[in-house]
Amino acid sequence: MSTLELRKKVYKQLETVDDNFLKEVLTLIEFETEKGLFKLSNAQKIAVDESRSQIASGKTFTNEEVDKEIDAWLNE
Repeated sequence: MSTLELRKKVYKQLETVDDNFLKEVLTLIEFETEKGLFKLSNAQKIAVDESRSQIASGKTFTNEEVDKEIDAWLNE
């Protein structure tokens, strides 16, 4: 399928979706086409800082520990 055919198909599909889906598509397109650094929201920056602090203080889990916790939660 050529680029032109793909664009036509995408445009046709976009005509039928709701606003929320269009916003998500726009976010994806902007993310994929932006040049430079990815910009974090304040909430994301706080979460990253908290994570770094937890790592520095040794508050981490192995992948196996997390898998066990998830399995226990799913089997409740």
